Amino acid sequence: MKGIKVLLCIVLVIILAGCWDRKELNDLEIAVGIGIDKVQTGYQVSVQVVDPAEVAANKGKPGRAPVTLFTMNAPTIFEAVRKMTTISPRKIYMAHTRMLIFGEEVAREGIAPVIDFVSRDHEFRTDFYIAIARGTTARNILRVITPLEQIPSTEMFASLETSSKVWAPTAAVTMDQLITDFTSKGKEAVLTGVRLTGPAREGDKRNNVEQIDTPVLLQYTTLATFRGDKMINWLSEADSKAYSYITGKVKSTVGSMPCKGGGLLLACTQELKKGLSPILFTGWKWFTSPYTTAS
Repeated sequence: MKGIKVLLCIVLVIILAGCWDRKELNDLEIAVGIGIDKVQTGYQVSVQVVDPAEVAANKGKPGRAPVTLFTMNAPTIFEAVRKMTTISPRKIYMAHTRMLIFGEEVAREGIAPVIDFVSRDHEFRTDFYIAIARGTTARNILRVITPLEQIPSTEMFASLETSSKVWAPTAAVTMDQLITDFTSKGKEAVLTGVRLTGPAREGDKRNNVEQIDTPVLLQYTTLATFRGDKMINWLSEADSKAYSYITGKVKSTVGSMPCKGGGLLLACTQELKKGLSPILFTGWKWFTSPYTTAS
């Protein structure tokens, strides 16, 4: 009996050894933002990683940025990420990613290969937001130093989350939601655009955050529509707002309309409840979307 207990303990020690694949924090680079652009050789992958010494309170060195941007070109995303170890002293860890930015050229060509890689990689979570660089590259978006948050990807995440709750033309889309939109019959995906308010060459300079009127900011725009995994076009602000109303994604927003006697009627919409009813009329299928709201 005693021998059986000893044997059982040995087996449990072998099976329950939970630290065999541990990773020390000092051996990792923490990625917070990823940008995917198209180049002749395949993909250009840009990864924004945190400099822990700069983010730690009162321990940073003057003149150093709180984040670093590594960029690498390769035929596939996985190759580009692994190839970054040739310029980074540590392996890049993706579990804390806050933003995934697609260049418009990649989005129009098709983002399925990227989504497939990210969804299969065990390090990625699915709680980050996805956006499309509008009028610039994903790399330029990740190069911008932001004024209110030390980590630019954290500010982008918080800004999109807030905007989607109080401004209908934007939508905060996570990886889970995007995959669901791709695989749902009769439904297509949308992603919010993000642009630079000034020249890209000024965005990564320290004086970008040393002025009251910041020269270069990151601004979310309207929605990009997809057919399958390929981007088709940009919606206008009015159409983006209409999409959010129809799909019931409006938590709160504001709008105005002209009054007959002059001036504007301003309304703040909250607590939207919608319905979607199909109607067959002269051979065409129409949908009505009645909704109730508190204003």
